[in-house]
Amino acid sequence: MNLSVHKKFEVDNPFCLFGGGAWQPGSEGWKLSERIGRMIANRGFTLVTGGYGGAMEAASKGAIEAGGEAVGILYAPPKVHKPNPHIDKFFVASDYTERMSMLLRVPRAIGLPGGSGTLAEIWSSIALVRRFEGRKFAIWEPFWQSRLGPMLDEFESISAGTVEWVASAEDVGEWLNHINLAI
Repeated sequence: MNLSVHKKFEVDNPFCLFGGGAWQPGSEGWKLSERIGRMIANRGFTLVTGGYGGAMEAASKGAIEAGGEAVGILYAPPKVHKPNPHIDKFFVASDYTERMSMLLRVPRAIGLPGGSGTLAEIWSSIALVRRFEGRKFAIWEPFWQSRLGPMLDEFESISAGTVEWVASAEDVGEWLNHINLAI
């Protein structure tokens, strides 16, 4: 791994993936995230994740194997909390909230299954989509619909096409193709 640390967060054509850090290699979640990482890279996006394990590592592995670039945003120095081995470069935020702020600067993202950190990222992304034009965000329906759907139904101002529910890797591929056409 030839990592380089960068102080200023600048990435060409970024696409962020949010997802749980506990997924294990070979699990269904890992395979899904790895496949989505490949799809993101194959469409010319630079994958941006939190830089650690689970969904972040799997997606980074997929992006790198597809010939793309994977960037991690860490909240602790790499000697304290090691980044996953599949990222090209990383940025170190001063704390968790700065890390989340950096991840949320990416205008295109997908929220996969995860825990409280992923939920915070997803909910913040939804708020940004509601306030700023041009942001694209998809949510993994099989996991999040029962948890977030009722609350999202209350927000009439989320227009069609800004927040998408995706239920399969094929849905993700179609959504990514649509985003690529819009760029």
